[in-house]
Amino acid sequence: MLFGTVDEFPAFRDIIKSSAQKHLSTQETIDGINNEYCKCMMESSYANDNESFKKFLLDFCTNVIVETEESEDLPFRLVSQQLTPDELEAETLEWSIRYLSKHHCPPTLTAAISRSVLNLVRNIDVSELQESKTEACEEVKDDGSDIIAEEREIVLDANKVCNVVIDCVHDICKLWKDELPELCPPKQLLYACTHEIKNTRRKMEDRHVLLPDLNTLFDLKHNECQSFFAVFDGHAGLEAANYAAAHVPYHFVQNSAFPKDPAGAMKAAFKSTDEKFIVKAVRERIKSGSTGVLAFIDESKLHISWVGDSQAVLVKNGRPVTVMNPHKPEREDERVRIQNLGGYVLNMGGVWRVNGMLSVSRAIGPCGGKTTGQARLSTFFESLGWKVYRAPETALVLMSGGVKFTNLSKLEAYKFQENLIRTMKQIEDTYFELANTCPQNCLVICDRGIMDASAYLPTEDWEQMKADNN
Repeated sequence: MLFGTVDEFPAFRDIIKSSAQKHLSTQETIDGINNEYCKCMMESSYANDNESFKKFLLDFCTNVIVETEESEDLPFRLVSQQLTPDELEAETLEWSIRYLSKHHCPPTLTAAISRSVLNLVRNIDVSELQESKTEACEEVKDDGSDIIAEEREIVLDANKVCNVVIDCVHDICKLWKDELPELCPPKQLLYACTHEIKNTRRKMEDRHVLLPDLNTLFDLKHNECQSFFAVFDGHAGLEAANYAAAHVPYHFVQNSAFPKDPAGAMKAAFKSTDEKFIVKAVRERIKSGSTGVLAFIDESKLHISWVGDSQAVLVKNGRPVTVMNPHKPEREDERVRIQNLGGYVLNMGGVWRVNGMLSVSRAIGPCGGKTTGQARLSTFFESLGWKVYRAPETALVLMSGGVKFTNLSKLEAYKFQENLIRTMKQIEDTYFELANTCPQNCLVICDRGIMDASAYLPTEDWEQMKADNN
């Protein structure tokens, strides 16, 4: 297998562009890539076998290590300057793989070195790599009754940690150059190619993951080769996609559902990555997010999982086969789910958007409206045994019936806003009556928005509406 990207092999990129220009079929494009792949295999310096492993290690130690050690700079730029101890293992693997793959290290050797580097890093005292020390702090509650002692989260300097990881890569390569341990590369590896286009954005916000030998990377005792591939489509920055590329594969394999329930492990990996990244985003004031699609191949079985509108296409006998339904706001089940969480979906200029902003209904990262205040309050009080009623947003109820506010006349707009307020109050009264007769502790959560009308009406109309409706 030749491990790399389309950009590293220009002939692949040229074939894809030529196929698009000539309107070639999918099968003709695949045949062209296969032919070029065979040529690259013959010309490649490093195949995925033990003799090539030795050759790579000799070349790497002779050329790359010497050059890298003479420089004070890291071999690649880090997106984030901070990480926490529980993020350390996933980042160590990702940095090791990125560094070795950059120099065309064979897949199985890349996986074996990265795993050995992780074992070294696990035994390192990270106290010297901290950016901020653990400190005790005190907080007095509003009523002055309790003092809460907390510890500030330990944050590591990512640049210092990455330098340690790169040094470990060098140490392992030097050791193995003289005495290569027994490695068992799979009899056959899947080969993968990638092509990325930045378009007009200042920076590339997408990331891909190619892990053709998952067994070696995570020391999995499995008879058949297992592979993992992913694409993460970032938005509003590159931090989320970069984080997901490192942590989703790690959480996937570490999850208790793996390997018996790949679908459950994939879902859990997305959820764990999202939860941890949101904490990081709050700490570092990150606003970016990412959709993603995963492919896990176990023997002859293909497992696909996705979040958002990132998509995968299976090609069989030259024909595309639909294998997924992307998460989009216009999907009925997605719209209902969003509404049940206190959000809403509107058609704005022909594009369906969540809370009037997002054109995707699911994503990794701190997307606006992902976890609303209503949802958090509901979860908290329900965990205490309370009955919680959540009054739906009245504007959503009325607007979802086909109303387009921009098409209303001045009089229609006035009447619409007035009826919206009256409906809002009636809905709230209904829930309050239910709460009054509820035998258990009860909470009614309302997203009132009474003042919203003032943004759409002239001041004199708003004052008149307030007077008419008490």
